[in-house]
Amino acid sequence: MKKLKIIIISLIAILFFTACGKNKNSNKEDLAEKNKVEESEKEKVNEPEIKLLIARENLGESSEKYPLAEILGDLTLDDYERIFMGVSFNNKDTQKTEDKAGDLIIYSNGRIVKLSKEKVDGIYKNEEIRKENSKLIESKDNLREKALGLLLSNQVQNIETMKNPGDYQIYYTHLVKDFFEDGKLIFLAIVTNENYSYKNGIFNDESGYTDDDISGKLMFSDRRKEHYDRLMEELFYKAQESGLKDFTHKLEEIPGYEKDVVYIENGPNHYPGTIEIAKKKDYEEAKKKVGTENWPHCDGILYHEKTGIAVKWTVDYFE
Repeated sequence: MKKLKIIIISLIAILFFTACGKNKNSNKEDLAEKNKVEESEKEKVNEPEIKLLIARENLGESSEKYPLAEILGDLTLDDYERIFMGVSFNNKDTQKTEDKAGDLIIYSNGRIVKLSKEKVDGIYKNEEIRKENSKLIESKDNLREKALGLLLSNQVQNIETMKNPGDYQIYYTHLVKDFFEDGKLIFLAIVTNENYSYKNGIFNDESGYTDDDISGKLMFSDRRKEHYDRLMEELFYKAQESGLKDFTHKLEEIPGYEKDVVYIENGPNHYPGTIEIAKKKDYEEAKKKVGTENWPHCDGILYHEKTGIAVKWTVDYFE
């Protein structure tokens, strides 16, 4: 089985500190009004569409215990929609919570949401901050990690200098930890880069970053499914943004693999949520070599069930 190619990096976030001398609640409530002004001034001032703010320890520059600092970076409205995709917005009131160090707040177009990093009974309970009572936003996914992951992926892509092969260059960032050190916000993250080409309905993985030690630790952990799901979601959005048509398929309609095929849904290195597919003739010929060759294998497809994306693959598990 082909390994994903991964590097680990550490990033220091650039912080822009909010004004001092106001209480925390007034700061948050004023964000919506400030955002409206910024919307009207977009043609005059190049403001980011989405803002991320983080509560940090007071270093003496504010009267607040945990002043808010803006994390500078690029997040688009498309990123915002991806962060909240599948999330349940409701009118259930929830008690306003006090800020603590590390709390992340995202706002756009007047909506201000504090993103939870703690799961309770399988659900993350995010808080939409309003002038009166806050509203509860429930999600199965960690929206805090998604927001920071997209921000970091965009930053890495902006500083990428290598010319990579393939028309679809994908970055996925898995946030390991974030913390403050000497007043600086530090991110420890695993960044995956994969570069795909596309032909006749099937993607081909051309290249990417490599670190075998980290790749092994991640791919043989419980996070394999989540990691590959996110990678395929990134590819899905990249293909959509590029205007690619008909690149997703039903299982039985993958070009060249409509009939006389073998479906493999388990194995020691199998990614949950995917199906390995090989042509029956190629599969049986390779299977005969088990025990006589060092690495019996055949060409095939890795089909991602959630997105319907098919990627060229090497099948090396035989039942």
